[in-house]
Amino acid sequence: MNRHNTLGISVLAALLAWLLAAPVVAATIADDLKAELEGRGPNELVPVIIGFANRVDLAQYRSRGQRERLVRALRHKAELTQGYVARKLAIRGARNLRQLWLSNSLAAAVPARLIPQLEALSGVESIRPDAAVQFPATPQEAAAAPLPQSAAVDAAPWNLDAVGAPQLWALGIDGSGTVVASLDTGVDYRHPDLEGNWRGGGNSWFDPNGEHATPYDVTGHGTQAMGLMVGGRAGGSPIGIAPGARWIAAKIFDDTGSAAYSAIHRAFQWVLDPDGNPATDDAPDVVNNSWGLAAAGACSLEFATDIEVLRAAGISLTFAGGNYGPSPASSVSPANNGGSVGVGAVDRAGRLAGYSSRGPSACDGSSYPRLTAPGSNVKTATRLLDGHSRYAVVSGTSFAAPHVAGALALLTQAFPDAGGDALEQALGDAARHVGGVAESGYGAVDLAAAYAALKAPPPRPAQVAAAIADMAAPDTAAGERIYREGRLPSGKALRAASVGGMLLPASRAACINCHRSSGMGGIEGQTLVPPVIRSTLYRPGWEATHFFGNSVARMARRPAYDDRSLARAIRHSVDAGGRPIAAPMPHYELDDADMASLLAYLKTLGAGTTPGVDAREIHFATVLTDGVPAAKRRAMEEVLQAYFDDRNAGSRTVSRQDDSGNWVQRPRRQWRLHVWELSGAPQDWPRQLAAHYRRQPVFAALGGLAAGSWQPIHEFCEKTRLPCFFPSTDLPPAAADGAYSLYLSRGVRLEAEALALELEPARLAGPVIQVFGGDAKGAAAAAAFREALARRGLPLPQDRRIDAPPDAAFWEGLLRGAEGVSLVVWRDRADLVQLVPWADKLRRVAVSSTLLEGLPEVPAALDGKVAAVHPFVLPEQTEPRLSRLRAWLSEKGMATDEERVRADAYFAAAVATTALMGIGEYFSREHFLERIEDLPEDAVPASLHPRISLGAGQRFAAKGAYVLSLSAGGRRPTAAGWFVP
Repeated sequence: MNRHNTLGISVLAALLAWLLAAPVVAATIADDLKAELEGRGPNELVPVIIGFANRVDLAQYRSRGQRERLVRALRHKAELTQGYVARKLAIRGARNLRQLWLSNSLAAAVPARLIPQLEALSGVESIRPDAAVQFPATPQEAAAAPLPQSAAVDAAPWNLDAVGAPQLWALGIDGSGTVVASLDTGVDYRHPDLEGNWRGGGNSWFDPNGEHATPYDVTGHGTQAMGLMVGGRAGGSPIGIAPGARWIAAKIFDDTGSAAYSAIHRAFQWVLDPDGNPATDDAPDVVNNSWGLAAAGACSLEFATDIEVLRAAGISLTFAGGNYGPSPASSVSPANNGGSVGVGAVDRAGRLAGYSSRGPSACDGSSYPRLTAPGSNVKTATRLLDGHSRYAVVSGTSFAAPHVAGALALLTQAFPDAGGDALEQALGDAARHVGGVAESGYGAVDLAAAYAALKAPPPRPAQVAAAIADMAAPDTAAGERIYREGRLPSGKALRAASVGGMLLPASRAACINCHRSSGMGGIEGQTLVPPVIRSTLYRPGWEATHFFGNSVARMARRPAYDDRSLARAIRHSVDAGGRPIAAPMPHYELDDADMASLLAYLKTLGAGTTPGVDAREIHFATVLTDGVPAAKRRAMEEVLQAYFDDRNAGSRTVSRQDDSGNWVQRPRRQWRLHVWELSGAPQDWPRQLAAHYRRQPVFAALGGLAAGSWQPIHEFCEKTRLPCFFPSTDLPPAAADGAYSLYLSRGVRLEAEALALELEPARLAGPVIQVFGGDAKGAAAAAAFREALARRGLPLPQDRRIDAPPDAAFWEGLLRGAEGVSLVVWRDRADLVQLVPWADKLRRVAVSSTLLEGLPEVPAALDGKVAAVHPFVLPEQTEPRLSRLRAWLSEKGMATDEERVRADAYFAAAVATTALMGIGEYFSREHFLERIEDLPEDAVPASLHPRISLGAGQRFAAKGAYVLSLSAGGRRPTAAGWFVP
């Protein structure tokens, strides 16, 4: 369909004061709107759609029973996030404001002078034109051939037989009790094939253009589509797939044939709550959309959020697949959006129609369309002429899509508790192949086969019990202990001998020492340690046969292992082909039961699915707690989301190896970010984290901010075996325990230990006094400093805790009568001017640049006496180190405040990208962490920490800190040295 482009305005550079007062986010004006802005007067009204970034988390509403809560949450979110913008726009001359709560957008006619200024508004994500879809879609669909009332009719038209509808009718399944909706040109409800099953009432007809109070169709297109879904047999033969279903409709096209984007958005949200009362569930089961955007081979996500929300509510959406064939890659939107059931057309012979658009999808590279159905020369109802019943023979994918909508209505009646996803999958699994999969998806609809598959009885209890018994025979948990701990079920240590016969100590016998937690192995020095995951062991592969020194010299092809040959390899170091496995493979002493347990565990490595990963998406979380300043939270969220958006906008396909080892092109997974917000007491955080994880499991958590200690989050990550890496925290756990958490540094404890290491006994001639606040950071630094001095056998400091900022009276009471004092201040505020009267009493003053969030100004009286523990790059190195990040922030229109938080967030996201490169389809969390640990220093992105090094089992990437000597007058500090505790 052709787009209407009637927008335009001139860009004004000045921002109004009310816009400047709002926090800045990275909103963008769409390119096509920018093009339309040329040449318009400043007061001309331009229709736009304003998208807001803050949306409802759909994970907790994914069932039909949650629709009321979902509608209320969507409306509340829109009111909360849009109110400020809507009020300001109305005051400044905007007109026709319409809240699009389903997608958290706002449609309005906005004076041209305000549009550039919308980018600075808090929460605004996008500003795009309220463009239009124009009817008819293509000449193919405009060529409907009317049939006279007396035309001969088939007992069962070919298209109904082709999908198998009569076979379900014979079982009493005709769609009764279900509701289908149509978004189209309307419906002529006077037609005798349709008038009996219109649901009627105020919740069954919606005209967003306000032209018709009752169902009406000026062209007949919507009536034709509805006839194929639910039409009866008033003309002598059946025409609809689900004649027992009731119908409702939204007339998205006005009488001139134009459908504004905002009208379509309003129709989608009407579908979810037709009567405007969330407490009454009057939404349809399936919605047919016999329309599409006119750009073949392009991907538009204009309606992607609407589709996502409706699917979360359990509503299926069918879309015409487009009439731009036979050209390849001619998919159309929204049919090629994720969650849509795009439908192509087949003819009477079951062949893909020449005009039907082909795949792959322009949005994600997947096969397209999803299903096919009859769409060439099919009989249906059309609008009445002169009061007489009329029929037409029509062609186009607009008439293939209603067949699938009707099929879903029949299956919904037969299996009301199955859910839309299961019914769609059943249709796909049972479909008959039509042409290439990439060009025609699952194939042609076969209702009878889908019904039979869904109707198949579950396994008998005895069968289930036997299957469970077979699976439980080997103790997988015991196998895991053997692999990870080198400990047998008896409690004894695993016995293993080297090739030379030397018995290995228990600590070295565990398989994890070489093959690692993931089972992926790696390279130890120059020694190759092969993977032991299921997909590599149980299919043919390669084995190292000889080593020269530590270098692999020869590889040989081997057959696939089975349980017998794998047990032999473990016991005798002989591969599946009977050849000795090269050193350093030991010989293990395992009886049959313990061997069965170990093999059972090896089969779990690389098998099944990983939480947070599916064929289309990989989910990540970032954790933010109460008490974190809003600016820091915003900085973390902005950088991560912008990085994810950049990554998702890249190449949409990647090369992957399939199960047979062949390289194929597959859709690139989209990265999804979930913000896990924690509130209240830290002891309640694990419960909240578990609730977030239940709603939407994630593959890993990256970045994050906490007010206070990260310990509760650390414990959750370890318990859940969830990779949590590089949060921006100064209070990570004190000990480097755990296997699933990685940190940038040990935070303030590292600084305290570096300062203690820098202190020479000669500097401790006088007393050492450390002053700290009651906050967790200050207390942790003070405790670490005391412990570090104790380990070195140095005099312990005098501790002074003060909860309020120290004033002149405090320093007088502390320093009166003292001489040669070394003062250590672990506070987030240090007014060195207050110490000037006591300068001659002070040998040295040490502060933390982390706690102060920068280096302090030094009064002249303290010149040369002030030191700062500084775990970041030296001040003169900051600009070159962060130049790339600053350029990226500028490109994205983001602020440069909270630079450390932004740098940490960018570092975490970049490390995730690097670690996932080349990971293939083995999305093991353990393998992901191992890849991070194995990153060479030149592959680690730049950060504010000057020296990053990673390695197996290491939990902290930055291991040292500078101690800087600060001078008065803002002169460059001098480094007293780099200290690694």
